[in-house]
Amino acid sequence: MATIENLKDLLLQEENLYLITEAGEQGRLPVLILSMKEDNDRKRPAVVFLHRTTTCKEWLRPLLEAYASRGYITIAIDSRYHGERASNINTYNDVCIFSYVLFSCVFFWHMGWCDSWISNLTSDHFKESDSAS
Repeated sequence: MATIENLKDLLLQEENLYLITEAGEQGRLPVLILSMKEDNDRKRPAVVFLHRTTTCKEWLRPLLEAYASRGYITIAIDSRYHGERASNINTYNDVCIFSYVLFSCVFFWHMGWCDSWISNLTSDHFKESDSAS
């Protein structure tokens, strides 16, 4: 059986684009699209893939290529704080830590375990904002 080098490059076309979904850095949504080169005129089904928690859209490339080579238009996007939407390598971890701390504060407040701490924190904040104005 003969092996054709660059078969994927010969059959598949790739598009990279951005959709603006909202204002700010996270509103710039990177999109990766793979499809067959020769099927531009006929309608084809599209499949949208979303990567798992610790990866990005490029991680899905083998799956995109497999479906695209069978006639599907394949689309992958980066989730918030992943891939191109991550400002640095620790962005996702920072968001997880922030979420955990926020959840803990809300939980403790709801249980009545830190009423004085929250009221002290908020009163200090309001004192600072009053003195700044």
